[in-house]
Amino acid sequence: MNEENSDQTEIYYSTKAILCTPYLVDIDVVKRAHLRRGLAFVRQNEPHKAVSDLKIVLDIESTNKQAQTALKKCMLQLGEDWVEPVTPVTPDVAFFEKQEVEEFKRKKEVANLT
Repeated sequence: MNEENSDQTEIYYSTKAILCTPYLVDIDVVKRAHLRRGLAFVRQNEPHKAVSDLKIVLDIESTNKQAQTALKKCMLQLGEDWVEPVTPVTPDVAFFEKQEVEEFKRKKEVANLT
């Protein structure tokens, strides 16, 4: 029971951090929040909720082993017939989100150079 409460707390605080994404400068904070929430969903045996978070982590850092392993586990649990629900997103929003990720990556590179 204590582990379940821990996961719920992890999901709650990670969601709060994710909702602050437009105001965050460090993409690593966003990545960690999605990773933590995705892994908490995996531990709670809710792979359908974990998939989108884990894919976001892999969009930001394609070599993240934790996200790769957890996503494979989710996909095995969900089966081959499972189709990820599509959220209606306007092209402008999708483009803006992609630009944000690129901007975060540039800021991180500049910060690492100084």
